Amino acid sequence: MAGTRALTPEEAEHLRRLIKFKVRKFQRAAGKSADADDLEQELACRVLERLPKFDAARASLPTFCDRIVDRILVDLERQRHAQKRNSGSRPLSLNAPVGGDSEAPQLWQTIADEHCHFTGTGGRSVTGEQVDLRNDLAQTLASMTPEQRSVCEGIMYLSVTETAQELGVSRGTAYRHWQGITNEYQDHSLKEYLP
Repeated sequence: MAGTRALTPEEAEHLRRLIKFKVRKFQRAAGKSADADDLEQELACRVLERLPKFDAARASLPTFCDRIVDRILVDLERQRHAQKRNSGSRPLSLNAPVGGDSEAPQLWQTIADEHCHFTGTGGRSVTGEQVDLRNDLAQTLASMTPEQRSVCEGIMYLSVTETAQELGVSRGTAYRHWQGITNEYQDHSLKEYLP
């Protein structure tokens, strides 16, 4: 049954380390520049507020704390997305006529292709060619076997040797998959992007 209890020094230290770890992870994933100390303090206060609801029969204290911290961070991320969506400004339609005349060209007709930029992940601007590459890569990845996809995903961040270690296969197997991928997909729509 839930009740009032104080944290032991070991539990308090575990909570402090858990919160510090989760805040760093949260900031890396969300690209946050918010003050980590403030966020850590907020999380600690909220966990301590909920501590009377802790029931040892349902979960261990570390699990209880971990779940609370995770839920709070998810809520914070949802709030941030909601604020971005509802910033108060109305987006301009590309179908809006330029000028007051209904016979005037629409805004989309006045933008040259070389000036078309799309927003990618992290708010970076990407060109139409990069969007085309992204779409072609998505189609290509969808047509691959699970082994080929795993090798491609690994090679995006690791060397072939490290990818082989991560996948638990020999380096030769990873190289064969990679060579098969490059040979097969050079002939597809990706050829125009290769040097």
